[in-house]
Amino acid sequence: MAVTYACSFEAGLAAVYTSIGWTFGSLVTLSTSSALRHLDGSGVGGAYALSIDGAANPACVTPGVPTTSRWVHAWVAPRTPASPKTFVWSFLRSSGATWFVRFNSSGYIELLRGTFLFSATVVATSATTYGTGVGHWIAVELLAASSGGSASVWVDGVELVSFAGDTAGAASDGWDQIGFSGTGWGTTGLTPDYGIEDLLLTDATTGRLDDQYCQVLRPTSVISGNLTGTGSTGSSRWENLDEAPASTSDYNAAGAADDEDLYGLGNLTASPEAVTVAAVWSYASRTGSGVVAARHRLVSGASDTYEATHALPSSGWLGVVDLVEEDPATSAAWTEAALASLQVGIQFRA
Repeated sequence: MAVTYACSFEAGLAAVYTSIGWTFGSLVTLSTSSALRHLDGSGVGGAYALSIDGAANPACVTPGVPTTSRWVHAWVAPRTPASPKTFVWSFLRSSGATWFVRFNSSGYIELLRGTFLFSATVVATSATTYGTGVGHWIAVELLAASSGGSASVWVDGVELVSFAGDTAGAASDGWDQIGFSGTGWGTTGLTPDYGIEDLLLTDATTGRLDDQYCQVLRPTSVISGNLTGTGSTGSSRWENLDEAPASTSDYNAAGAADDEDLYGLGNLTASPEAVTVAAVWSYASRTGSGVVAARHRLVSGASDTYEATHALPSSGWLGVVDLVEEDPATSAAWTEAALASLQVGIQFRA
């Protein structure tokens, strides 16, 4: 299976996401509002949602994603349930927009083909409404192709609209970014319309996923290492890394190439039915030419491995992200027990 992209906004700091290629409009924020967050019946879930406004065109855009992506999943919730607004998902390619999914304020879902929303052609509309006043787990499938294309939209596990045929509005087939917009696409002075959380993209082999919740495991101990803590108000280096939102006022620094730390993590808040992917995140920077890259270390059982090396920018900070679908100790899906004993670290590289 392949999760091609995942983002749950749990860093709580917009700069983390813009550093990896997200584009945010002026009214897009990271919100802790319980009305927008994706929580199960016991209150388990993430602490942040992306709050989307309608003032930009579109309000926010993802980084480039693999062109093998077929399905986009996310939790979507209205900011004002009593006055639902229209929202739009745009599927983009470097040559222009390809496809739009418009969830209108009356509750109907429209599929549109074209390079600009207001001139795009509506090719299909749902026969029933999706329920505008509450949050939903939404899955959108798009195979963008001028011949043999297909698209469908599922809400809470039920398919509400589909289309087969020409789904390529741009000059070429495929898509590699997604834009999210609210009611007033192209207007100004609007308040945020809705929230998004737990964004997950999958390929055709993995297909559609049912409701997915994010749980965050933050550092709770230092297992080993030689990084130097800076600006900490606590007594241990792990306390420089556990803030939400993320902060650059305290951090752990390397004195030379190959310096690293390894950390123990907290436990899951609740037992999952299954674990789809472990997303390992850090926020890193460089100050000179001696250390120019970073990579994550994962210790699971008898397995001790390093993930890909990420080049750090010459200035500013970078979100370092690795998606790990399988436990390296078993080459199988993660289990709750494996996550409970997982240790994660970061190593700085020349």
